[in-house]
Amino acid sequence: MRERANVTKSTTDWHQVNWRAAYRQVRNLRRRIFKATEEEDWRKVRNLQRLMLRSYSNALLAVRRATQENAGKKTAGVDRVLVKTSKVSDVKAIGCRDIRELFLNHRGKSVLPLIARMNPIIRGKANYMKPMVSSEAFADLEHYLFIRQSRYAKRTHPGKNNAWKRHRYWGNLNLQRPANRWVFGDKASGAYMLKFSWFKIERHRLVRKRSSPDDPSLQDYWKERNQRAGATEAEKLGKIRRTVAKKQDFRCPVCKASLFNGETVHLHHLVPKCEGGGNEIKNLV
Repeated sequence: MRERANVTKSTTDWHQVNWRAAYRQVRNLRRRIFKATEEEDWRKVRNLQRLMLRSYSNALLAVRRATQENAGKKTAGVDRVLVKTSKVSDVKAIGCRDIRELFLNHRGKSVLPLIARMNPIIRGKANYMKPMVSSEAFADLEHYLFIRQSRYAKRTHPGKNNAWKRHRYWGNLNLQRPANRWVFGDKASGAYMLKFSWFKIERHRLVRKRSSPDDPSLQDYWKERNQRAGATEAEKLGKIRRTVAKKQDFRCPVCKASLFNGETVHLHHLVPKCEGGGNEIKNLV
């Protein structure tokens, strides 16, 4: 009996594809190939590889990867792009440049717009750099941030002394960190600027030796690893999107693929707003 390699009928309607079944079919084929390789049954490996090449589901996923997930990207070794590891000094230089430009653009302006614009930049830079830099690099960035804050206070109030400026802009503004008395912000509103030292350094976790996502015996290991990676990526989202993503275990509810595959993450209402649906978390996917 000929094995079945397809899970959905050939169609030109992209939105009619059963993506969940396609992912399941390809995943099962990959696991069978892995098991046959471990058993050194090379004839079975070749037969399963040919079955994979004939699989319509595999072709669908390949087209999706090339046209959607990797759209606009420069793939190393494919699009004539060389892999270059960023030096810590280069990363720090980029961070200092962005901080300097934003402070210069807010010269003579109120501190509240400055804080509102600077916090997303600090959060984004910290989340991007924390897997690759050391705590010393974060300390250098924080020192440079303090220098820009001091210059901002000096230029905004040239006739005031240092004690007055320190009392005006620095204090224990972050109630979750009572020991930190040098937090820059606006005491009247309670708004404060983030610090790089508040972000914990998280190194990239290397895959265990001979650990393949196609190994059925390591499903728990890869599930825990993917959840940790999803939680790290979710930190870059807003509060509502982050909560919805966590509720879904960082996976698409339709195809069960990871939400963070390079595509834009969209929010949808289970009950449309035109039919009375609200913006509650339970009505969002």
